Amino acid sequence: MSFPSAVASYEVSGEWTIHPTPIEGELLSSWVCRLARAKCLDSNLLLPGLRMYNRDIDINSYEWLVPRLVEHTRVPKGEIEAMLLGEWDKLLHQFKRRGYPYGITGRPNYKNKGIRLCPICLKEDSTPFYRRIWRIGAVTACTKHKTLLVDRCPKCGSYIDPKRVKWNASYTSCFNCGYELTEAPVHRLSARDPFMAAAAELSLLEHSEKHVKVFRIVKLLGESSSPDDSFYRGHPLTKIPVVREAFDGDRRDLFTSVETVFLAVGAARTLLNDRKKLDPFLRENNSCIKHFWTDRPYCCHLDHHQGFKTKYNFDRHSDAHNGIRPYACTECGERFTQKAMRDRHVDKKRCKKKAYTFSKKHDMLTHLKTHAEKKEFVCPECREGFAHKTYFKEHLNIHKDKRPNKCPECGDGFNFKTYLNAHIRKKHLKEMMYECPDPECGREFAWRSALVRHVRVHSGERPYKCPKCGDKFRYKYSLDKHVNDRCKMSR
Repeated sequence: MSFPSAVASYEVSGEWTIHPTPIEGELLSSWVCRLARAKCLDSNLLLPGLRMYNRDIDINSYEWLVPRLVEHTRVPKGEIEAMLLGEWDKLLHQFKRRGYPYGITGRPNYKNKGIRLCPICLKEDSTPFYRRIWRIGAVTACTKHKTLLVDRCPKCGSYIDPKRVKWNASYTSCFNCGYELTEAPVHRLSARDPFMAAAAELSLLEHSEKHVKVFRIVKLLGESSSPDDSFYRGHPLTKIPVVREAFDGDRRDLFTSVETVFLAVGAARTLLNDRKKLDPFLRENNSCIKHFWTDRPYCCHLDHHQGFKTKYNFDRHSDAHNGIRPYACTECGERFTQKAMRDRHVDKKRCKKKAYTFSKKHDMLTHLKTHAEKKEFVCPECREGFAHKTYFKEHLNIHKDKRPNKCPECGDGFNFKTYLNAHIRKKHLKEMMYECPDPECGREFAWRSALVRHVRVHSGERPYKCPKCGDKFRYKYSLDKHVNDRCKMSR
C-alpha cells in the first residue's frame, strides 16, 4: 500500500484526550515524540505511515500531517508550523553536499544523522524537549551555559536520535545503549572565548543570509586550512585529538564533529567582519569579493576573473594556463586539459589520409569520396574528376565562360561563390583582415588561408611533396598538376 493511501485508510476523528502542548522553540519531531509517549506508543506508531525513522518531518511535514495534528490536538495551525524548519531549509539547501558543514543537521539519510543537544538545558527543563536551533548547522554552542553542544553518545559513540527512543525508556537517553544524556560531560568555554561571540550571534539570527556567507567561508577553510593556522588563534580545541584527526583525515568528512564546525564557524565569522583579512584569504583560495557571494565562487585572476562553480572546474581551467595536459589520445598522442575534451576528440570521425576530423559519420564518408581513384563526375573537356556534383557543375562554368555568381554592387561575375564573397569583402566592405607580416610587402588578404599561402613566398616553404619523385611544391594544386601530368606520363 502506498504512503498516501495508508494515511487515508486510517480513520480516527476527534480530539485526543491526553496530549502535551508545544513549548516555545521546540522542534515538531520533539513534540510528536512527546505526543506518542503520552499515548504509550513509540514515535513511529503515532500515526500510520508516519515512519519518522527515515523521514524528516521537521522539514517535509507533508500536507497531511499538520492538518491531522490540528484535528487531534486542537493546537492552532500557526503554532505547529512555527516548529518546522522549512524556511531554514530554503536558505541552507545548498549545504547538503559532502565536504560542507551541514546546513541542517540530523537528516535521516546523511552521514551526520544525529541531532545536537545541550545536556545542562535538558537537565534543567521541567519537561525535557529538543530545540529547533539545535538542528541549525552553524549553531554549535549553548550561549546560555557557555558549553559546546553534544553530538554523540559519550558511552557508545552513536549519534543522538530521540525519535528512536522506546516509549518506556527515558526520553533523554541514548537509543542505542540507554545512557542518560543529561549526564553527558560537556566542554565548557571561556566567557572571553573569541569564537563564542560568533556562536551567540548566529544562534540569534533567524533565517539570515549571514549563515550562508559564513558557511561559504567555512567551505574554503575546510579545503586548505590546518589547526595551526592563524585563523584559529591558537584555540584550545585545536589541541584535542579529535580535531587533529579530523584535519589529518578525509577533508570531505571534516565537518562531521561539532568541535571542527565550532572552530571553522568562529574563524569564518572573524574573517567576514574584517575586510582587510578577508581579501587576501579569498585570493589565496582562488576567489575574490566580486565572485565569492555568487554561484561561481572560484575565479581565475589570469583570465579576466572568469568564475567557476566548483574547485574541480577551476583546477582544470588552471591546468590550461600552466600547460598541464594530463589526458592524451591513444591514437594520435594529442593531449588535453580535460577528460571530456579528450573523449570528444576520440569520438570524432577521422580521415586517415589527412588530419581532418568530422563530428558525423556521414560527413566523413562524403569527404572520403575525394580520395577515391575513380571520380564519379569527370569533366569532358579536361578530364578532371570530381567526387561531388556541386563542385563538378562549378567547374563546368569555367569552360563555358559562365559566371553565375554576380556581385550585387558592381555586377562582376564569378565562377565560384567563395570568390564572390572574397570580392565583396575586399572591394566593397574593405575588410582586409589579414596583413602580410613582412614589412616590405604589406599585402592584405580577406581570408586567412590566402595569407598562409602568400607567406610561403617569403619563407620558401614547400610543404607538398610528390610521393614518386620527391619534388616539393608551394601549393597543393601545383602538386596535383605535377602528379596528374608529369609523374602520370612517366609510369
